[in-house]
Amino acid sequence: MKIRKVFAALGIGALIALGVQAPAQAVITDCSAYPGTICFHQYSNYTGVVWRQYPYQISGCVNMTDWGWNDRAGTAFNSTQAGYQLYLYEHVGCNAPGQPQGADFILASGQYVQFTGSLAWWNDKVSSIRVLAF
Repeated sequence: MKIRKVFAALGIGALIALGVQAPAQAVITDCSAYPGTICFHQYSNYTGVVWRQYPYQISGCVNMTDWGWNDRAGTAFNSTQAGYQLYLYEHVGCNAPGQPQGADFILASGQYVQFTGSLAWWNDKVSSIRVLAF
């Protein structure tokens, strides 16, 4: 019985020690641990829920509502190697003809962006995406 209490106390201590790590570092590590992915953080300070997919999992124009991510992204990472561009759109139809037109944003391979400062108006605005190979 005493051994269980000791292990329980050690487990709680380990969880507290892990919780000391800065949230931004923990989440950035989560994205960078999966090179070659498209990754979003919920908040512009690299915290919150993370959405991550490989380019082959993103076919054509993706309405982020279908993934539960319409207007949620606070950061965007294109951690792919050379050869992929990530297109972010303000509306769900990727600015296709007959769809509502809005702003778009392009991230080349290896680029990331925080939607703060002059880009703060993009925070929580990504509604559809497209990944194109070039």
